[in-house]
Amino acid sequence: MKPSLLVPAAGVAIPAMGIYLRYRRDLNAARARMAAVERHVISTRWGAVEYAERGSGAPVLVVHGIFQHCVSGLFSVRDLLLDRRVIAPSRFGYLGSSMP
Repeated sequence: MKPSLLVPAAGVAIPAMGIYLRYRRDLNAARARMAAVERHVISTRWGAVEYAERGSGAPVLVVHGIFQHCVSGLFSVRDLLLDRRVIAPSRFGYLGSSMP
């Protein structure tokens, strides 16, 4: 490689490696968060539906359209519903939920 191209190539390669390493770190952290949540599956006439729950008290069903799975549903309200039983299902086709 020509010396004149070495500096620009390093200027691209070094930040790209940093971005990749941060991506891998964040992906591993997300997988660890998902693994830490106990999930359950129930059978319905539309197929299996996976859900997660936490807390105690009056139940609140977190039905969401922007999250794919039950873990995201729980995390979205983790600081809001401290004195409630939160039940968050996964959308159809995500994690343990079937496609109807």
